[in-house]
Amino acid sequence: MCKQRLPGGSGNKFKAGQNLAGLSVLWNSENDEPFFKLRANNSQPGQAVHANAAASYEVLKNLRLGVAGYALLQITDDKLDGDDQVHSRERVFGIGPGLKYKIDTWSMYVNSYYEFGAENRPEGVKFAFRIAKVF
Repeated sequence: MCKQRLPGGSGNKFKAGQNLAGLSVLWNSENDEPFFKLRANNSQPGQAVHANAAASYEVLKNLRLGVAGYALLQITDDKLDGDDQVHSRERVFGIGPGLKYKIDTWSMYVNSYYEFGAENRPEGVKFAFRIAKVF
């Protein structure tokens, strides 16, 4: 965290934001006991990539507010009994506000995402709540 002057030389200072980003590959193995209504001996969801990013500012001691977003893109088709299921690839994007509150080694995260651009899956407003402890 660093302190920088605002443009215009006003002398006011702010704490620079925390920026995070990540990229993940989601690999799915074959399921030899698929849901019985599929009437298949095995199934395998398609492989996907997932990217997320966040930027935030500390507005009070231990309290950060910011924005977060994600993208999910399925890169291979789902399979039933080894056969590709055409037009089964999922896609979705989400963006929204976030909050992080930290006490000692505990952190609480609350995010809300507005989803858009969905294909082959529902879209809407999603909420996420997470508690983490550093050991």
